[in-house]
Amino acid sequence: MSNSLPIRIAMAVLALCIATAPTRADWPSSATVNLPVCTSPNLQSGHAIASDLAGGVFIAWNDLRNGVDTDVYAQHVLSTGVIDPVWPVHGVAITALLGAQNGPKIISDGSGGAYLAWQDFRTGSAATSDVYAQHLRSDGTVDPAWPANGLAVCTAAGQQASVNLLSDEAGGAIVAWRDLRNDTDLFAARVLSNGQLDPAWAVNGNPIVSGAGGQNNMVLAPDGHGGLIATWTDTRNGASADIYAQRLLQNGSIAPGWPVNGIAVCTAVGLQQIPDIAPDAAGGAFIGWEDYRPGLTADIYIHHLRANGTLDPTWPADGSLACAAGGNQTRASVAAGAAGGVFAAWIDARSGSIPALYAQHLLANGSLDPAWPVADLNFCAAFGNHSGLVVLPDGSGGALVVWDDRRDGGVADVYAHHLLSTGAADAAWPVNGRGVSVATGSQSGAGAVLADGSGGLIVAWTDSRTFTTSNNDIYAQRVQANGTLGGSVLDVPQGRVTGLELAPLAPTPARSDRLGLRYTLPRAGHVQLELLDVAGRMLAVHDLGIQSAGPHAFDWAPQTRVHAGLQFVRLRFGGDTRTVRAVIVE
Repeated sequence: MSNSLPIRIAMAVLALCIATAPTRADWPSSATVNLPVCTSPNLQSGHAIASDLAGGVFIAWNDLRNGVDTDVYAQHVLSTGVIDPVWPVHGVAITALLGAQNGPKIISDGSGGAYLAWQDFRTGSAATSDVYAQHLRSDGTVDPAWPANGLAVCTAAGQQASVNLLSDEAGGAIVAWRDLRNDTDLFAARVLSNGQLDPAWAVNGNPIVSGAGGQNNMVLAPDGHGGLIATWTDTRNGASADIYAQRLLQNGSIAPGWPVNGIAVCTAVGLQQIPDIAPDAAGGAFIGWEDYRPGLTADIYIHHLRANGTLDPTWPADGSLACAAGGNQTRASVAAGAAGGVFAAWIDARSGSIPALYAQHLLANGSLDPAWPVADLNFCAAFGNHSGLVVLPDGSGGALVVWDDRRDGGVADVYAHHLLSTGAADAAWPVNGRGVSVATGSQSGAGAVLADGSGGLIVAWTDSRTFTTSNNDIYAQRVQANGTLGGSVLDVPQGRVTGLELAPLAPTPARSDRLGLRYTLPRAGHVQLELLDVAGRMLAVHDLGIQSAGPHAFDWAPQTRVHAGLQFVRLRFGGDTRTVRAVIVE
């Protein structure tokens, strides 16, 4: 597959980027309205979300509209919050076979389309499932170069489940899953853009871990070089589970320095379980989990795993304690934080059986950030059960959090909040969070969420506002950086310092090996350049050091490989920033 954007996509994105008139804001502005993504008959559930690298999102889900078994469907939402008019109204069918297909994951293909992978029961046996993948083109049609009902990624004996999906940073994808062909192991395979499996990988996948005990609860992070870092709950040492991790390169081999079957992240006494992972922008990852080493109640621990397969020696051996309050702290969610640190958010029952939501920031050396409350940041104290908590970077040193919220009598709604790098909840947002969807019925599954690259977020969920549990639909919503609903993703906010200026890239579209930057500093100070994708993930950083006041010009050639698409260049000057869009072609 070419790394260049298709002409139609490139021209559309370029026109939006250079337009001088305000972008029309079509995302709904009401928490009781929201955007219906799919309202076809019967049940839609099990949804996933991915950036389209142009300000919009792809959403995939399980769909029972055919009334027998679940199929996989997908839809494309444009950056303005409208369904892509060239895609089918209620989504495109990825599979329509006897036997269930479910648990889809979806990612951008980097060229206006998407890759999907899922668990597949087309063999007809409830005890046997396989892993399949498919490629959707930008017009919402299945790629004719791929098998019509998906590419068989793994058809080994036993059951393959809990499918994960990552970009291989070369136009294809890496699929990973939990595998019962021998015991409960973890495997992965690479899918090429031409609809074939990478022949350098083993048939039916390469083992991430294949050994004694069971391996479950796998989550993935990109390693920044087209490979993956996986972490999971592992019982190889007995019934009391530990946390392990492994890195596979793009060619399917274990990364140099990493042990076969993974590195022990935490083997402390007691149970460690349900890890989460976030890339650290240096090829390693932060891993957080709930930890029962004190006894009957859980605390939150985090560790930093370096790209070379070693644990960060500045951190405690079995992880840094993020929260040790009374009661249970569970379901840790982590995201890369400011200045090489990490954010953690969790569900917290320190005040009784009805939990609240708390967060903390750890510095790059694993110590608690002294700017944050010693007793952690309580960003939601509303009475009611909360679940499905996810934290993600806001792209400006803070964090966004999203969760399912039952403050209104047991029926779930979707809420979100913005946490500042200073350790406070953003006062521009409502106390206890913004109601993203508070429609009648239940709204749940808010974990399908992305940062929008403009300081806000886009979230999708399963919705029963029709009052029937057998007729759930899929809805989505955008929340702006200031906590209001609606707006357009292309409305990138600027910084705060008068006199700090960053001009649009010249030339534009730009080549990945030459980002022409022109900027003006109001005074002498430290300057750093950052390249971000539309999900707010850091792709590259360049430190320019102390520079004088006045105009400057710099042609940046990021050392990290940069693919075609819509990205953002941010100039950081002290505590202030300016951001411009970067339409990159190759």
